[in-house]
Parts: sequence; C-alpha cells; structure tokens
Amino acid sequence: AWLLTVLGGYLAVLGAVLCLSCGLYYAAELAEEYSVLTGKLLRYATQGVVAGHLLLCLDGFPFGRCVTGILCHGAYAWLLNDYPRLELSSPAFILAILAFLLSHYSWFTFLASGEGPFLPFVNSLGFFAVFVWLVPFSLFVSLSINDNELPLG
Repeated sequence: AWLLTVLGGYLAVLGAVLCLSCGLYYAAELAEEYSVLTGKLLRYATQGVVAGHLLLCLDGFPFGRCVTGILCHGAYAWLLNDYPRLELSSPAFILAILAFLLSHYSWFTFLASGEGPFLPFVNSLGFFAVFVWLVPFSLFVSLSINDNELPLG
C-alpha cells in the first residue's frame, strides 16, 4: 500500500511540473505575440505590488522590509524602460537579479523567523507569489521576446 502511495505522489508531482511548464510556455507565447500589452501589464503589476507594499507598511509590517520590496520593484521598473529588449548583461538586469535575491531573502527571513504573524505554508506561498515573485517571474517569461528580433547594426 505504501508503494502505491509513493508512486501516486511522484505522479502527482510529475503532473504538476508538466502543467506548470505548459503554462509557462503558453504565457511566453502570449508575451511574444502581444509584447506591447505585456509591457503595460508588467507596469501595472509593478505599480500594484508597490501599492501592496505600502498597504503592508500601514498594516504593521516592518518598514525596512517594505521599503526593500518597493526599491526592488523600482529596479524592475528600471528594467521595463527598455522593454521588450532585455539585455542580460545590462546594469539594470543585474540590479534586478540582485534585488530579487535581496527581496526573497528579506521576506523569507521575516516569515521564517517568527517576527511577524504566523502564516500557514499556503498563505506564505501566496504572499511570496504576489509580493516577491509576480513581477520577476513575469519578466523571466518575457525573455523569449528578444529571440525573434532581427539584430540591429
């Protein structure tokens, strides 16, 4: 009976990974097809997450961590200035990656240390999905837009 349970668990994980990869592929296709709309949606998402960080600050979350999140999304907004051209070696891209790592570390240590309110795993995952991962992963999905451009000069 335990073998069937383990096999079922592995099949469930495999199915979830397959669904996630199909979803990311479809999102990349849509971002490639509608690059102007994707840029606008990324700007709106960035503004929405910054507004969410301000609300978190008003709700009693640590001021420094909220400011860190806002500054990180400022780095993503700087990256959107040249959208859809994302150069992997540009200072804006490198700063955005460092900002992502800083934001992830900052919020993870806050939630894991018990400083803030206790959140069940699903709630913590939702928090990370909106406040930490939404904009950077959307930018990651849209990296394929550059692949179909003709080189200039």
